[in-house]
Amino acid sequence: MPFIDGKVAIVTGGCSGIGLAIVHSLAKNKAKGIAIVDCNPEGHKIASEINDQYKTSTILFVQADVSIMDEFKNAFEETIKTFHNVDILINNAGILNDLTWEKEIAVNLNGTIHGCLLALHEYMPKYKSSDEAAIINVSSTAGLEGYPNIPIYSATKHAIIGLGRSWGHVRHFKESKVRVMTICPNATGTPLLNAMSGRNLGPVYQDIYMSTPLPEIQSASSVADCVANMLDNGTNGSVWLVEAGEAYEVKLPDVESFKHV
Repeated sequence: MPFIDGKVAIVTGGCSGIGLAIVHSLAKNKAKGIAIVDCNPEGHKIASEINDQYKTSTILFVQADVSIMDEFKNAFEETIKTFHNVDILINNAGILNDLTWEKEIAVNLNGTIHGCLLALHEYMPKYKSSDEAAIINVSSTAGLEGYPNIPIYSATKHAIIGLGRSWGHVRHFKESKVRVMTICPNATGTPLLNAMSGRNLGPVYQDIYMSTPLPEIQSASSVADCVANMLDNGTNGSVWLVEAGEAYEVKLPDVESFKHV
C-alpha cells in the first residue's frame, strides 16, 4: 500500500505554489486528511475547493504563521482534533526577500525548526497511525550551491539541509520512528520565483540576478510527484534534487571522505 494512503498530513505554505501542488498530490494518493497551514486568509476557500474536487480526502485549513511556535502548535492541535492522527509533515512554507532577511530567516529556518520540534518531540510519536511517520523539509538548489544574488535566502536553504541530515540520523529514527528527508527543487514555476526581481540587498545583487540565466522552469506538480515518491521510497536522512522535472537522490560527502583525497 502506498505510504500516503489513509494517512494524515500537514502541509505548510499549502495555499500556493509547490505547497498547493503537494496538497493536490496527497489528495490524489488518498490521504485521509490534509491540513493546509498558511498565513493566507483565503485558505478556507482554497480548502473548500479542494474538498469539492477530491472525495477521498478531507481538507482542513488552519491560518498560522509558522515562525510563531504557538501558532504552529495550534495547527498540530487542530489537525489531531479533526483527524486524530498526524503521519506526514511537509515543511514547505518559505519567503524569498533578502531585504527583509530577519523575517526570511524566521519563516524559512525557524519555521522549519518549529515544525520538526513539534512533530518529533510532541506529536508524531504519539499520534502516527502506523509504525512510521515522515517529515519532508523543502530546501532548494540554493541550499546545494551558493546563490550570490540572494545569499541570505541561500543560507536558510543550506541550513534546512543540515537540519534534515542531522534529524535524519539513525539514532533519532530509532527513538521516534519518523523519517526526516529533504527535497531541493530547482527553478519552479511558482509565485516565489516570479517575485525574485528586486528582493535583494542592492544594485550589485540585482545585476547578478539579471545577468544569470535561469535554468529550465519545472512545474510545481513535478516537485509534488517527487514528494509522493519520497514518502514511498525515500530513506531517512536522504536529500533529493528535483531538476527539469526529474528527481535524483543527492549523495553528500562526509568529513571522513575528505581525508583520503
